[in-house]
Amino acid sequence: MRSAAPLKKARRLAAPEAADLLGGVERRFAELAGTSHIALAVSGGPDSLAMLALVDAWRSHRDDTAPRLTVLTVDHGLRPESAAEASSVKRQVEGRGLAHVTLRWEGRRAGGGVQEAARAARYQLMLDWCGQNGASHLLVAHTRDDQAETILMRLAHGSGVDGLAGMAASTNRGAVVILRPLLDVSRAGLGRVLQGTKLVAALDPSNDDPKYERVRMRRLLPCIESAGVTTAAIARTARRMAEASAALEEVAAGIIAASCSLHAGGFVVIEPEKLAVAPREIIRRVLEKALRVVGGLDHPPRHDAVMAVADQLRGGVEIATTLAGCRLMTRRGHLFVAREWARMDQALVPIVHDRVWDGRFRVEGQHVPEAMIGPVGPAGWVDLRRALGRTIPFPAEIARTLPAVWCRGKIAAVPYLSWESTDFSLTLTLLRTELLQTARCVSRLTGEVL
Repeated sequence: MRSAAPLKKARRLAAPEAADLLGGVERRFAELAGTSHIALAVSGGPDSLAMLALVDAWRSHRDDTAPRLTVLTVDHGLRPESAAEASSVKRQVEGRGLAHVTLRWEGRRAGGGVQEAARAARYQLMLDWCGQNGASHLLVAHTRDDQAETILMRLAHGSGVDGLAGMAASTNRGAVVILRPLLDVSRAGLGRVLQGTKLVAALDPSNDDPKYERVRMRRLLPCIESAGVTTAAIARTARRMAEASAALEEVAAGIIAASCSLHAGGFVVIEPEKLAVAPREIIRRVLEKALRVVGGLDHPPRHDAVMAVADQLRGGVEIATTLAGCRLMTRRGHLFVAREWARMDQALVPIVHDRVWDGRFRVEGQHVPEAMIGPVGPAGWVDLRRALGRTIPFPAEIARTLPAVWCRGKIAAVPYLSWESTDFSLTLTLLRTELLQTARCVSRLTGEVL
């Protein structure tokens, strides 16, 4: 058991707001009780080092139930000083008797959108590490100020209810929970926590560069606060938007249950008459989720484009369009959302366990020499229909996108059709299905007319 003396000393030295933070660590990190291993994202900046101090304080006055803690620092290599800053974090963390790991990003270092690419890579590196090392939670030090900046940026981009809900306090990413326990804490308050420690923060000059939108919003905040638009007020709005978003999601889940079938072959069948009666916003949400699952999208497609399809549905118009890597088409009274042939990965690639194919299927199985995974394809579908010896009530636009196992230039198996010429120990799992978790799931073709 670690001594609680450091916590008591820190509380004596801290300013009032910081003392409240240190005194409230048990409540703040209550979700972590019972966990065995957690990870902290620590860049070396003031906010993340203050979070480290708070989490360490929480652990210090727990008994042997305190979870193992690993601090993760991502070195993006975008600035000459980044390696030295990561080393500084490592020294300080290990000086506290804690574990530290530096993860390095090997992506591109220049060009448009490099900050967004670095951010996405940072999360992916840390989530991958957590998944591989059994860390159930990844804590990040976003503050109330970060939340306000995010909301202002989204306002500038015309975001709706979901966007104006801001960053969620807790987000599930597979087996790992991203936890933001400091969203109600001001940056200044964290700064005072840091002052009561011996931790030394690094200052990233890009955090003060007005070419970045977030920095421009940060500079705007003091100006609008005089009119009452404070970070606290913006955070309250974000919480109300989050509640509204959750309510809309609940309605959408009901409509999905009534109108959608999710097929493990990688497509969705919608009953238009059941969807079209829903409010326009709900239709948009349902279509957006279907597009993300079928198209393998990490982010929602363009709002206006999805709304245009929603309007067609409400008007009883038959749909025939492509959007976000998907083909939407009305056939026999159903609306099909299928992968767009021209946008999918058409190459045949070796079967490798845990490979993600076409950005939407996880491949699990043993390597078989000469066996490849790829789409059925137009020519393959002609051969397959002949081999099946029966009529498949299936639009060809969908059939050619089904994942198949190829051997020596011929289709050897199509799991969704329960057809195989050779026994393969192979599982194809469609990703992002949680977006349509209330839909009827069809794992294999059942013979129903589609």
